[in-house]
Amino acid sequence: MLDVAPPLAPGYVADGATPWGPVLVTTRLTGGPPPADAAPEDLAPAIGEALAAVHEQDGAGLRVSSASTTPASKRTVLVHGDFWSGNLVWDGLRAVGVVDWTGACRGPAELDLAWARQDLVLLGSTEAARILLDAYERASGVRFGDVTAWDRWAVDRAAPQVSGWATNYAGIGRPDLTGRVLVERLQRFAAALG
Repeated sequence: MLDVAPPLAPGYVADGATPWGPVLVTTRLTGGPPPADAAPEDLAPAIGEALAAVHEQDGAGLRVSSASTTPASKRTVLVHGDFWSGNLVWDGLRAVGVVDWTGACRGPAELDLAWARQDLVLLGSTEAARILLDAYERASGVRFGDVTAWDRWAVDRAAPQVSGWATNYAGIGRPDLTGRVLVERLQRFAAALG
């Protein structure tokens, strides 16, 4: 089980096999989805700090990311693989845990960073993406500078499937983020990236 800055990740309890397949039992993280009425700018600092805590781990012993054709990376760390506001456990505006570790691997820190920034853009704020980067850099002590190439990578990866993410956003209390809205926001972000 991952040992990520407790209590950010659920703790291992037991594992085994059932007639229906393998089972893994973990501790429960208390909290819930991000507040549906929270501005993305208010979520961004907590997302950046939580991501920096995850990236303090190097991911030794995990498989290496199989992400194809990525831009150059500044550092290799434990990568969550799907780091967005809906995979964080929240207590108000404070991120208290990270769930859905199925894509965890060792890889470029920028992968999670770009994915999290894109989530904030989809929530409606490019300013929040900047705030997240600032919070991450302060918490980690790592300066990334220009993350545009990674933002483009995330946009290219998201474009074929982003309209289907409306279900995920509805699950965190944001039914206003329809497939059409998500596609439009992603397209505007892509155009701004050049």
